[in-house]
Amino acid sequence: MIFILLSLILSQAFDDVNDFVTSVPSDFIYGASFPFRLDKRGCVITTTFLSLTGLTVYLDEDINKRVGNYCNKNPQILDFSSRLSKLGKGEWGGLVIATMGAVGYTTNNRRLQNTFWLSLESALISSAYSDINKILFGRERPYSNSQGDFKGPCYGIKGSEYHSFPSGHASLAFSIGTVVAEQYSDNLWVKVLVYTLASGIALSRVIENKHYLSDVIVGSAIGYATAKMVISLH
Repeated sequence: MIFILLSLILSQAFDDVNDFVTSVPSDFIYGASFPFRLDKRGCVITTTFLSLTGLTVYLDEDINKRVGNYCNKNPQILDFSSRLSKLGKGEWGGLVIATMGAVGYTTNNRRLQNTFWLSLESALISSAYSDINKILFGRERPYSNSQGDFKGPCYGIKGSEYHSFPSGHASLAFSIGTVVAEQYSDNLWVKVLVYTLASGIALSRVIENKHYLSDVIVGSAIGYATAKMVISLH
């Protein structure tokens, strides 16, 4: 069904497709080169964020233990979290994006069409950034009975057990949610809904013991920053 909808959209929006295909590679490179373009203010913000992330990494083990103990006493939270976490999977994100495109083009709603393309590009680029960093850092997941060590790319290429940092679910949720929030910034309830949902998806990964808190913070930041970049460039 998704592929049929996408085929319909693509056939009706050749110019949009052409712009999308040509912009994704250049936007990806532009985003990846951001450290070389930082001004003083950007350096301060980045340094502060990295410092806070480092502190969170130091506290990760204790935070996960406390969350685990609380969830063991309140199993209903874990049950709800497991359902919410599924919304952060790629297939659900793809369904949301495809639905926006299908509705946007069938109703000739230009704002929704733009939201579709921006969300698609943001999701693709942020997912690529997250996947690359997962491999480079090679961090062990909390359920592996480790200390959340960063093993590096030699372990990162081995598979999911070493793909804890950053969280792909959080990155995807915020990459789509931020675009929607910005495109419909005139509606407060849309912003509240999408950011609440994205935050819930991100935190669910900690509750399920699939990620550390620092993983979801960085993943969320990647998704948010990528969405803001894509919007600013288009």
